[in-house]
Amino acid sequence: MLAVAALTIFHLAYFFDEPWWDSALGAALPVLLAWLIYWRLSRVAAIFALVYYVASQIAISSLFAESYAEEVVFPVSYLIVIILLSLLYVNGIRGTFAYHRLIQGGSK
Repeated sequence: MLAVAALTIFHLAYFFDEPWWDSALGAALPVLLAWLIYWRLSRVAAIFALVYYVASQIAISSLFAESYAEEVVFPVSYLIVIILLSLLYVNGIRGTFAYHRLIQGGSK
């Protein structure tokens, strides 16, 4: 998640064609979610990070499809990366839920 935030900040530094608030939100949201997941082990933040990632990939894919409408080929490697990263997000969600289940079970 921190790598996604770093790549988003890279995007912010080199592509200034968007409004500043859009780029700032695009950089701040993954950083905030990474902080909530890593240090607070927030289940809600973990689920929201997965939803945010999937929604952004759908948006990027739809823009790609509109830009290259005459080409039917969609890069298979891109789909593989999306699936692998989605599985990593799902495992992060599983880990946060398992941690909270362990903490709640240990306090009884």
